[in-house]
Amino acid sequence: MARRALHAYIQRNDLLWGDFSCEICVNLHSSSASSAASSRRQLPTGASFAPGWAGRRDGNGPAIEWSADKNIVWKLALPGPGTSSPVTVGNRIFLTCYSGYALDTKEPGKMDDLRRHLLCVDRKTGKTAWTKVFDPVLPEHKYAGEGAYHGYAASTAASDGERLYVFFGQIGSLLLRPRRQTTLALSRRQGTNGWGSGSSPLLYKNLVIINASVESNSMIALDKLSGKEVWKTPKINSAWNTPMLVTTAEKETELVISVQDRIVSMDPDTGKELWTAEGVHRYVCPNVVAQMDRWTPSAVHSSLPVIGVHRHDAIPAR
Repeated sequence: MARRALHAYIQRNDLLWGDFSCEICVNLHSSSASSAASSRRQLPTGASFAPGWAGRRDGNGPAIEWSADKNIVWKLALPGPGTSSPVTVGNRIFLTCYSGYALDTKEPGKMDDLRRHLLCVDRKTGKTAWTKVFDPVLPEHKYAGEGAYHGYAASTAASDGERLYVFFGQIGSLLLRPRRQTTLALSRRQGTNGWGSGSSPLLYKNLVIINASVESNSMIALDKLSGKEVWKTPKINSAWNTPMLVTTAEKETELVISVQDRIVSMDPDTGKELWTAEGVHRYVCPNVVAQMDRWTPSAVHSSLPVIGVHRHDAIPAR
C-alpha cells in the first residue's frame, strides 16, 4: 500500500482540502475578476455558485481547477503522513504528521521508531520555519486492520492566536508557544485502542477541552495555561469525534458530543451533564452537526440512519 498523507490547497485566506499525500501544496489564486468569470464557465455540468456569491471582497475569484502541477504556488515534502488538518495563524501554517513506523501496511516496522512531528510552515513561501519531534509513549495501537490505518497524527491542532494546542493520544495534550518555540505538557493520558486516537482539542474561554474517550473514557477540561484539570466527566464511551460548542436560542453555550448510544450535552464551564438523547448504537466517529436547537450525529456506517434530535425532546439530566 502506498504512503498517503496530506494535500493542502490554499488560496490566500481560502482553504480547500484534497486527497492524501506526503506533501503540502498551495493553490495559485486567480488574478482578476475576469478570471473569476471565466472560472465560472469551467464548472462541471450541473454545478453552480451559491446565489449572491460574488467571489472575494477584492474582486478576485477562487481558482476552480487545480492538480499536482496546475495552479500550485509551492510544494513542501513532509517527514511522513498525517490525517490531521493544517491550521493557520497569520502567516504561519501548523500541521502534524508522523514517521518511523506504520508507513507500509505489510511491513510497518518497529513501533519504537515511531515519531510525531509538529511543523511550522511559512504560508507565503512554503518553507519550514521549525519542527518539533515527539517520542512515543508505548505501547501505541498496533498498525493493523482498517481502523488503524489513519495512523498516529489524526488530531488537528487548535490555536487562540498566541498559543498552539496539540493532542497526541497517550502522549497527552501539549501547549506550544510558537514565538518562543517552547513546549509545555499539559496532561498525559493512559490507555489506547486498536483504532488509535482521533479527536482534536477544543478551546473555550480559559479551557482546553479534550475528548479522551479512547484514553480514559472521559471528557476532560484543562486550564489552558497551567494544564491543571478543571473538570472531568466520565462515561464518554466509544467516541472518536470532537465535541462542539453550540449556542442555544436562549443564548446559552452547551458542549455537545455523540458517544455510543447517546448524544450528550454538558455545561462547558463545569462538565455537568445537561441532557441526553438516543444516539448511534455503535462506536461514533463523525462530529455532531447543529442547526438552531437541533443536533444531528452523522451515522458511522452507511447502513445506519442519520439521527436528528431537538433539545427540547431530550431527557434532562437528574
